[in-house]
Amino acid sequence: MSIKGLLCAVGFVLLVGTFAFSLWAEWGPYSWLAAAQVALMDSYSEKLTFVLSFVFFLIPAMLLLFLFISGGRAAKLVGLGVPVLLVLIHLVATIYFVGTGGTQADASSFESAVHSASFVPQNITLEKSKLPALDLEKASGIKAAHSSDDGADLYIPFTSPSSGARVILRSKPENLKKLAAGASLTGLIHKAPLPYLVRHSWPQTASVFAVIIEEGANVRGSWMAAAAVYIVLIIWGAVTLFKSRRAKAAQQPAQI
Repeated sequence: MSIKGLLCAVGFVLLVGTFAFSLWAEWGPYSWLAAAQVALMDSYSEKLTFVLSFVFFLIPAMLLLFLFISGGRAAKLVGLGVPVLLVLIHLVATIYFVGTGGTQADASSFESAVHSASFVPQNITLEKSKLPALDLEKASGIKAAHSSDDGADLYIPFTSPSSGARVILRSKPENLKKLAAGASLTGLIHKAPLPYLVRHSWPQTASVFAVIIEEGANVRGSWMAAAAVYIVLIIWGAVTLFKSRRAKAAQQPAQI
């Protein structure tokens, strides 16, 4: 067993994990690249930032991959096995949440709902009377390139954070009107990273993470994109395997 190969494998796993976290949380290299674009153009492109972040990690990742591939069985098991295991765990989670629709959070009060929030999303319905006021002056909007102002995602902090946690409502302008009219707040609640642009709008925000209530969303819907990706990959793998076996069968001499 090569110690150097094993260390390179561990480094590769950590690098891949850092890259995934950087994209998910819009943190680290992703946020540095976004900040540079904002400084130059007053905005940034998500696609360009992803490509630049990928290139940023690609060179050291390829170097570590080359080193641990030739480092023995243990190095390959760590370097390739750990990422595959994590993907399988994510696949199982996707099947579970899409299949079951997730669980319902404690909605007996706003404080109890926030206290029960975790990185695992939960469905929630809170009556308007149980909600503290929203700090609309600090609302931060994110608009996709194809959407209108009415379709922008608004991130609005509640004026009375519970238990010291920053609690954010993610909503749309049209939904806020319904909420102001007395409608119940229905959506999902979870701990999640705030987008870079929101953190950029709130420089006083110390943590990347906050308790986020996404109005109009549900657990099953939040995992459908991942499910679609897995379905495409499974179909692609099945078609590739079928073609490979068919090609091998065609190369075999006919049996007389």
